[in-house]
Amino acid sequence: MSEQKSLVDLNELRTFYDPHPGLMGALVPIPPEVKRVAEELSGKNLTLGEALDRLRAVTTGKVELVSMSNYIGLDVMINGLRNYYRVIRYR
Repeated sequence: MSEQKSLVDLNELRTFYDPHPGLMGALVPIPPEVKRVAEELSGKNLTLGEALDRLRAVTTGKVELVSMSNYIGLDVMINGLRNYYRVIRYR
């Protein structure tokens, strides 16, 4: 999964919704800083580029646009385990 810059306009305004709910039975919960930013983005209209920048500012993991499914994901190592999260959806 990777950013598809040629297919997606990162400057187009989008509406963000459905942030990651937190633990929800996961072995490793989403990092709290990322969860906080996702919750702040929820309900807002801003560009994909700005949303990606805000999330990247709070993690060392790989924040990526999954344009085929309209969400932003996070690929990160936590306690030696590779974890992947659907951080927030957009339309």
